[in-house]
Amino acid sequence: MDDKKTMNYFASKKEKTLWYKLVNTVKKGKRFTLYLGRWQMSTLTLTPVMILMKDQNPWLAVVVGNLIGGCIFFFVDRWIFKKDAL
Repeated sequence: MDDKKTMNYFASKKEKTLWYKLVNTVKKGKRFTLYLGRWQMSTLTLTPVMILMKDQNPWLAVVVGNLIGGCIFFFVDRWIFKKDAL
């Protein structure tokens, strides 16, 4: 009888572990998808700066565009990678 209880305990523990892994994988997939979307949005911050600074050094325009994007997307990244966000 004790053996049956022990077997049931380990079976339920294993199921919980598999369920946890599945849920965790889905959450990581959502985070990754959000991050890829955010990465594409960074084009929207870089392109206007490149257009506005077309007469300047292109490297300077890229640096300025990336700094502006970093200021904006810092908060978005913090929300995406926050443990309780999803």
